[in-house]
Parts: sequence; C-alpha cells; structure tokens
Amino acid sequence: MRIPLIWALLGSIVLAACAPAQQPTQPPSGAPAQPQERRAAQQVLRFGRPGFPTSASPESSSANNQIFSNQFDTLTTLGKGFQLEPAVAEKWEFLPNDQGWRFFLRKDLTFSNGDKLTAADVEFTAKLLLEVSPPLPQRGVLPKLAGSRIVDEYTVDLLTDGRDSSLLSGTPYFYVLPKRYYESVGKNEFAIKPIGSGPYELVEFKSADIFRYRLRPNYTHPFRKPIATEVIWRAIPEPTALVNGLRLGEIDIIWTGASPDQADTAKRDGNQVIVADLASSLIAIDKAANEKVNSPLLDKRVRLALNYAIDRDTLARNLYKGYAQPLNQIAIPGTPAFNKDIPPFKYDPAEAKRLLAEAGYPNGFRIQNPIDYTGAGVVDSLFLAVQDYWKQIGVEVGLQRHELGIWVDKFYARNNQVRNELISSGGADALGNLLFFRQFITCKNPPARIIWCVPEFDRLMDLAYAEPDAAKREQLIREAVKAHQAEITYIYMLATPSFFIASPKVRGFEIEAATFWKSDNVYKVE
Repeated sequence: MRIPLIWALLGSIVLAACAPAQQPTQPPSGAPAQPQERRAAQQVLRFGRPGFPTSASPESSSANNQIFSNQFDTLTTLGKGFQLEPAVAEKWEFLPNDQGWRFFLRKDLTFSNGDKLTAADVEFTAKLLLEVSPPLPQRGVLPKLAGSRIVDEYTVDLLTDGRDSSLLSGTPYFYVLPKRYYESVGKNEFAIKPIGSGPYELVEFKSADIFRYRLRPNYTHPFRKPIATEVIWRAIPEPTALVNGLRLGEIDIIWTGASPDQADTAKRDGNQVIVADLASSLIAIDKAANEKVNSPLLDKRVRLALNYAIDRDTLARNLYKGYAQPLNQIAIPGTPAFNKDIPPFKYDPAEAKRLLAEAGYPNGFRIQNPIDYTGAGVVDSLFLAVQDYWKQIGVEVGLQRHELGIWVDKFYARNNQVRNELISSGGADALGNLLFFRQFITCKNPPARIIWCVPEFDRLMDLAYAEPDAAKREQLIREAVKAHQAEITYIYMLATPSFFIASPKVRGFEIEAATFWKSDNVYKVE
C-alpha cells in the first residue's frame, strides 16, 4: 500500500503522513447525533490505558499527544489523511538559502492564565529544545533545529543546520509552552501544574494514576471545538482490569493494552473496536550496558543467534490471531521506509546454537540482568515467549515489567534510571520518514541516551533529509534502514496492532494513527 509522507521541498510543501488506513471492525459513527440520540449537557469522557508519563508537561514525552493535546496546542497539526494543517501557526514559508522556516502565528490564542500566545513563547520553547540537558524528547523529532528568532510579535523563524526537509514533520509535536508562566514557576512546578493554550485546563494530576481536564471557563478556543466538558485519563496497568472497567461502565474508551482475544470479546459484547496501524515491537540491545558487564551480546554472532531462535510466524498467528506480522528491521511493513530487500529472519534453533558455539558459548549463557519492558501496547506473553525460545538454545534471561512512566524514564535515561542490557522498544512510524523513531537511535543523542550508535545510519538519514527529490529521499531512507539492520542492534519481534475499544454509547471516535489523534470530536449519547 502506498502511504504518503510529510516533506518540505524548498519553497513548496509536500504534505503527507505515514500510517495505514485504519480498519474498524465495527465502525464508530462520526456523524452528528441523530434525532433519537440524546447528548447530555455535561459530557464526561473517561479513557483508560496501561500507563502515563510521569509528568503533566509535554516535556516528558514526544508521544502521548492524545493526552497533552487537551491542554496544549502545537505549532502545526495533522488532519485527516495526515495532511499538515495550521494550528498555532496559520501559515509558513521556506526561508531562502536553506535557513529554515518562517511561521506566522494566530493572534487570538491565550494561555489559561490570560497571557497571549506570541512569538516569544515559540522562541522560548525552541530554546528549551536546544538548551535543556538532557534534551527534551521533542528534540528528537526536530533533529536539524539550530536556532530561532523573533521577527515580530506574531512571526517567528525556526532555523535549521543546512537544508532540512524534516522540520515541518516535527512541528505537530512542537507543544508551545508559556514563557512568562514557565519562568515564574520553574520547571519542577510546571511539571505538575502546567498551563497551555488548548481548550482544557488541568484540574487534577497524579503521576501514574490520573489526568483530569475540564473545559476552560468563559473561553472559546479559536480553531478547536471539543464536545466533552471533561476528559479523564486513568492509568490501569492490567489488561483485564481495563476491559472490566469498560464492561462495568467505569471507562468509555480503552487506548491500547487489550489483547486480540479481549478485543474480539469486547466486539461480541457490542463495543466498538478499531484495529489501528501497526507498530514495531522490538527489544533494544544497549551497548554501554553490555560493555559494563562484558556481555556475550557484544558479539554480533550472539545477537544473530537470539534473532534466529524466535519463531515469529507462530507468535503472530497464536498471540495476535494473525493481526501481527514478523519483523526484520526498524521500519514498519507498509511504510515507504520499509526495505523489502532485507531477508526475513528464519526460525532456525540449530543455526542459533551453531552461532553460539562459534562465538564461544556452546552451552549457552545467562544474561546478567532482566529485560526491562512495559506491557503498554504489547501483550506480556510476547516477552514470555521470547524468554522461552531463548531457553531452548541455552540462553537464560529474566523479565522486569515496569509501569509505563518508569519504563519511559529508563529508556530516556532520566531521573537516575539506568537501562539493563536489553529493553523493550518500538512504536508506530507516524510520519513515514522514520523521524519519530530516529530520535531513539541517533548517534547524536547524549552518551547516556545512546542505545547503540550506527554512524552509517545517521549519515544516510542526514543525506535523506537534505535530498529535495522525493524518490531519492525514500531510497536513502531504505538504505539507512539496511545499514542499521546490518549491525543487529535489536531483537526484531513483530509489527503489532493497537486495539482501541469504545462503549456503544460513544460517537465520533475515529483513529487514523495510533500515535496522533485528539478526542475533540468524541461524545456520548444517553
């Protein structure tokens, strides 16, 4: 399937995205309420998912826009068909001499404390992205951002380090933060009591537990018209508890966490089920952590053996009922970045044992520390199966399941968290150019955040972002994927779906990409 991309080409804009069209197993209705449907004046939407970031500020995560978008606006946004659309910026234009982009901002946005949103706030946010150490997660989707400058009160330039066709792709994740308020309360206070220019304000936050948003009083957002008067997000780590919450009417919508069996059962019970775009399910091999304990995983033959030991076809068929696909690279099947020339990993325990013996481990070995993983979006049985497959070739490893916020801190090497030799990884390619994924594997990360540096991957990706020809650019990205895969820095498992489940009373719930959507159009009927 041909999937569009979002690209900027000199003075023109080639807009797009990259996620397969969604396949609702029971299509939710996005149409206006019919006469027989009654909407309550107070619309409270209750979402459940396995876990949250540890902070209420979007500084904590480059994902989770579904949560943060209630309170914050981004510089641009993605609309239907994944077209780049205006948000804080009404329009934009390419700067001459490959300097970057000029953004013309709306003049009618205010933060919830009454301050106007101006170019000073955009410039302040850009400076945070460039100067904060360790870097904010959004820095990863703006790899060529080099500076910013205010042109006038509502015009700002984002400058790039040379020609860059990726900056616009990252602007839907550029949450504009309030300069005056942020500086007055400080980073730590802002993390628990943030304010934004979005239609909602945060009225309750407990880390790893709840986000509660309410519509801002006496405020009409200029371009977003959400229906719900209150939006509540609850962290419910156990899939069974999530599904039971929906069944008992305590939750209206589940975002990730349900297994294929649970999704099928929910559909039979009359709920709406959407099978969202595929995401990669991987286990990253942390080079520094392995060097610290002189692990056998430093030998490429060992890493290959661990990949050959996994029967991906059986996992896709048995654990995911055929919804998943075997994976052999960081790119996701169906996206332009996917390199079809890379052969699949065959399931070959004998070859795995031969490679281990050749590497000096004929009787196998034990990986010193457990695999760090989170169950958010991936069924636990996938990691249990991998553990068992490796045991069959003599490799022992433990499992350490983390709440999502703790896992995120580990992955980003924040808050004194240190990764083990292996950590779960992956995600959807929301933009189609590997930009979102590259932030986790680039050699340009701080040393503590680098998982395994592959210089040739970075070199080819830089060439791709500087290439004005779309076909050549896609080819360079596929070459970069091949260069990365050649080093075997991951245990490649499956491309897996996310299941979204909504109560029969929910209307307007439509997902085009699991990694980028808002709840503005969602409501319930009585």
